[in-house]
Amino acid sequence: MKAAVAAGLVLLTPWLLAAAAIVSHSARAATGPDLPARLASWSTAGRRGARADWGAAMRAELASIDDPRERRRFALGCAWAAVRTGWGRGPLLVGAASAVLVALLTFTASRLMLAGDRTGLLAAVLVGAPQLLFGGVALTAARRARSFRTGIEYGAAVLLASLLAILTVAIPESIRWYDEAGVWLLDGDSPASGIPNAQAAVQDALGGLTFFFLLFTTPWPVLGAYLGGHLPQGLPGTRG
Repeated sequence: MKAAVAAGLVLLTPWLLAAAAIVSHSARAATGPDLPARLASWSTAGRRGARADWGAAMRAELASIDDPRERRRFALGCAWAAVRTGWGRGPLLVGAASAVLVALLTFTASRLMLAGDRTGLLAAVLVGAPQLLFGGVALTAARRARSFRTGIEYGAAVLLASLLAILTVAIPESIRWYDEAGVWLLDGDSPASGIPNAQAAVQDALGGLTFFFLLFTTPWPVLGAYLGGHLPQGLPGTRG
């Protein structure tokens, strides 16, 4: 019982800290006299260069609108545009490089474990290295830009690209594990009662890896971005 409680606390703590980081950042970024103004301020915070100028123009235009319904409509449109545009090539390039690295790690771990004790890939590709990678990338990007948003952009790009890389490798590797050892890639267990075939092996790997990957890794880009963008660093610049 104590071990289960301790494991739950270890798993839950990063999520609680990430939620607190988002709330703290949002409280700093969402400023204005009403909800539309705060939404526009929050959604455009942390942008740099031409994107910062665009955000300032949107906030200025919102300030000139008096009708409450029109203010809400404009603020929602501004927030949607801010979320879906302006990511730039940096996060995509870093995400692609990270995907290659994670794919190699996944493939190497799969082959080593298949030739060894066949304990599955869970610990090898979901615990340890991914947290350091995602948190470190987000922290570095946020620190350089002095922007929580920039850290989130880089961290999210790396996380999603890495998940895609893991799943891409897992499809053929799960079939290999089943054909050569008759066990699941995810945990090295034999198939339970049902339809033990290669398709089931792939489904087990894809579903399990996706769930546990997001469960173990999602908070870490948020934590890295918060540390890089909000903690005092003695450097000039504005918080984002």
